[in-house]
Amino acid sequence: MVRPGGRRSAVAHLQDYAIQDGLPIGSIAFPAGRVCGAAALKVSSIASHAHLSARAGLVQPAMRRQGIGCLMLGALEDLAPPLGCASIYCGTSASQDRLHRREWQLLENTTYEGKGLGTLRKFLWPVHRTRVDGTGHQMSARAVLVPVSVAAIVGAVLWFAAAMLSGRREAWDGAAYWALAYPAAILVCAYLGYSHPDRPWRWALVLFQAQFIAMCVRNGELGSLWPLGVMMFAAIALPGIVVATLSAHLRSRPGEGAT
Repeated sequence: MVRPGGRRSAVAHLQDYAIQDGLPIGSIAFPAGRVCGAAALKVSSIASHAHLSARAGLVQPAMRRQGIGCLMLGALEDLAPPLGCASIYCGTSASQDRLHRREWQLLENTTYEGKGLGTLRKFLWPVHRTRVDGTGHQMSARAVLVPVSVAAIVGAVLWFAAAMLSGRREAWDGAAYWALAYPAAILVCAYLGYSHPDRPWRWALVLFQAQFIAMCVRNGELGSLWPLGVMMFAAIALPGIVVATLSAHLRSRPGEGAT
């Protein structure tokens, strides 16, 4: 018996995947006791990266667009590090946008078995993951730390710099904040949204709440009206949230980077 469109028998493939340790290894989705999808890590799926692990997966057509593929992919990302895999690769012609949202990086566009193929890679650091919701979106702790740190540092620096330039106690009382610091903050939100597209609204909130903290530090007190201050900085963060979200969508457009 040969699987449709395949070169080897289905029995041979089953024997390959029947090992208990090492690669290939996979995950199966069976909500409500019904098998609806499977995904696997295996060697030599992508010719140009023959010695590295790659992902293969399938979800029944009737069960697609429910986040099942993302959940299985997340399971594979958790399975790979114990096997000594520092990174995994995936070849796809139609799912680059989904992988971008999961912090996969496009390496190249090639032709594989006569079809256009984008090759993507994800680095797998020591994994402490924050599982977000049923869509399977998640980021490693290290991946979150970078944009949070950048947003917080930039936000505080812009506040202190604008206050010093204007000579005001609070930076937003001077023209330098609205003419220079605020537009710069919005641009940083756009950059962070594009480079880290998973829930990009977070970076804008961190940036502007860091300015609230910087204001308290410069004033030398928190103040009795601090809840109002938090809400005001959240309000001026709204344009940054919008820009970051649009940038993330630009990054993850279907067909982005495809040949």
